[in-house]
Amino acid sequence: MKLRINSIFFINLFIISFVSAQSNLEKANKQFELGSYNNAIKSYQKILEKDPVNQAAIVKLADCFRLTNKMYDAENWYRKAAQFPKVEPSVYLNYGKVLMANNEYEKAKGWFSKYDTTDKIISKHYIKHCEFALANKGLEPYFEVSNESFNSAAIEFGPVFYKNSLLFSSSRSDIKRAKKLNLEDFQGKYPNQYFKASLNEETKTPEFFRNDLANVYNEGNLSIASDKSIVAFTRNSFVDGIRIPNQLENNGIFIGEIDNSGTIKNIEPFPFNGTSFSCVFPCLSADGSELYFSSNRPDGFGGFDIYVSKKSGRNWSAPQNLGSKINTAGNEISPYINNNKLYFASDFHLGFGGQDIFLAEKSEDGYKNITNMGTGVNSPYDDFNFCFDNKLNFGFFVSNRNFRNGEDIYRVVSQSKELKIIVLDADDRKPVDDAILDIKSPGLGKNKTDNFGQFQIQVPNNTILQLKVSKNGFQDKSLTLSNNDIKDNQIEILLKKNSTFNFGLVVEQNTKNLLKKSW
Repeated sequence: MKLRINSIFFINLFIISFVSAQSNLEKANKQFELGSYNNAIKSYQKILEKDPVNQAAIVKLADCFRLTNKMYDAENWYRKAAQFPKVEPSVYLNYGKVLMANNEYEKAKGWFSKYDTTDKIISKHYIKHCEFALANKGLEPYFEVSNESFNSAAIEFGPVFYKNSLLFSSSRSDIKRAKKLNLEDFQGKYPNQYFKASLNEETKTPEFFRNDLANVYNEGNLSIASDKSIVAFTRNSFVDGIRIPNQLENNGIFIGEIDNSGTIKNIEPFPFNGTSFSCVFPCLSADGSELYFSSNRPDGFGGFDIYVSKKSGRNWSAPQNLGSKINTAGNEISPYINNNKLYFASDFHLGFGGQDIFLAEKSEDGYKNITNMGTGVNSPYDDFNFCFDNKLNFGFFVSNRNFRNGEDIYRVVSQSKELKIIVLDADDRKPVDDAILDIKSPGLGKNKTDNFGQFQIQVPNNTILQLKVSKNGFQDKSLTLSNNDIKDNQIEILLKKNSTFNFGLVVEQNTKNLLKKSW
């Protein structure tokens, strides 16, 4: 009888333990599904303390570390997950991606090859990623890159030029805001709001950017049309500690007007926001006539694609996908238009791992010459949100390469030299003022010479300079040359005056008859 009671006791204890373990796993999985990855990490770790070989918990814990940018922890747990005899093929794929982030490209190739039986195309594609990274990681960078000193322990993202300042969004708590926050409205965390920093490298302390957006929502990725008063921004949930694109869910674009004081008013939702997809990373063209953005709407090529909507009066056209040359089976985000150049980030175009920043040239047939921006700007981690001022010769981008602080803003300075263009009259070598310089490469657009016939530009090293010079009364002149061949950092361009030719007939004064041989 005693033996029977003991047996029943241990059976019940086993059942209770099993049910409890299942309940804990269900709780952790629910946290994972809701995107609460940091809480899920704690839950999975508790499960593994009691059951160190729980395969489901090990795989999910690895996923959590990957999605929160803790790549070395993720590598450790994917290594354990990959040792199980029966494991989901996605473990091999994600293990390879994590190894890429940790600069282990050769090891990553081996795990991508194991994914071959599931998807040959994806397997070969990521092996090409590794080969590209191995071939290019030792090349000289195009830009000098430095971490901005105003970055905090929170996230900073969405840099944009505005009136000799840099605007950005952050969840930092070290700077006084416009009003006292009720953190219960934001699940106990500070919301992402706009801050302003001087472009002067010696003045780094940012300040709160006061406008009527403050203390209402999470705000991010602001874009201002430089030629107009139109502004576009993203609302509502850029989350601390979660990698893109997972943190981009439930976001929409809003459009308003910005006055000289920086107040944003007349805010309206972009008419093509959706309830089942997100619209993020708005970028207005300089004249405000086009809105580029990323969205995971269902008509795309993969995850997030880049679209453009055109303004007509007060209306916006239906979004147009930029096509398969830009968009892929992966995620394309953070478009930035600079004259006829499109900068964007992708995790599928060949790169170094995570999101890389790319440049594409706009043409009549769409986009061409898609180029990885190289080392320095790009890393094995996520690099995105690129912006650049051609006249200042520097810009900014966002990266989570400093994985301890999440996303930070980095400054990029082109490795270039200052070039003086002097336009002269070919006959008397006098300066030609107000001559139009259409600088197609390096993409500075149309500019005019000053009263001395001069204009100064910054030209990146090893750049082919392409420009066309025009002025009423003169013949147009085009030239193409390498800036490495330019002596004394200046170019003299001689314009010839338009030729004049007078045509007439000679007649006899009295009879008005045409004189022979007068024509």
